Amino acid sequence: MSTTQAIKPFRGGSWEQCGAFVQCIRAAAWKEGKIRDPGWTADFASLHLAGEALAWYCDLTPDTQEDWRKLQAALAKRWPFSGDDRSEYAVPAAAAAAPSSKGSEKPGSTERGILKAIISGDKDAYYVQLSSDDTICTLTTDTRKALCCRFDSQSNAKLFECM
Repeated sequence: MSTTQAIKPFRGGSWEQCGAFVQCIRAAAWKEGKIRDPGWTADFASLHLAGEALAWYCDLTPDTQEDWRKLQAALAKRWPFSGDDRSEYAVPAAAAAAPSSKGSEKPGSTERGILKAIISGDKDAYYVQLSSDDTICTLTTDTRKALCCRFDSQSNAKLFECM
C-alpha cells in the first residue's frame, strides 16, 4: 500500500497545519496496520518533515525521534493549539516548579496547567475548579479560577497532582 503520496510535507507553521499532519500520519499508520507501532509511525512521520519542522526535528533527542507518542507530544508543544488560546492559562514549568525534595528532578520534566472539561455538543470551554471549601470539584469558564495541576513525567509513578 502506498500512503505517502497523500501526505504533504509538514514545514511547521500553525497548530492547524500540525494537527492536519498528525491526523494524516495516524491515518497512514492505520492503513498500514501500524497504528500501535510507535517506532514505525515516528520513522514514517520523519520522512514527511521539511523546512523549519525538519530542522526542529533534527534537534530532538533520539528517544523522542524514535517514539511516535513522544514525537506527537513534542509536535503539539512546538506548534500548540490556539483555538481557545492555551497561553491564557499556561504556567511555564521552569518558572513555577517548586524545588524538588529529591533533588533528582530533570529540567523540563514537570509540566503545569489546568484541567479542561469537554462537554459533548457544547461549544463553551470548561475548566475544573475546587469549591470554596475544597470538598468538591465543579466547572468554571474562568481559567483564573481553575485548579492548577502538575505532572512529573520523570517520576516512577508518573506523578499527577493538583494544587
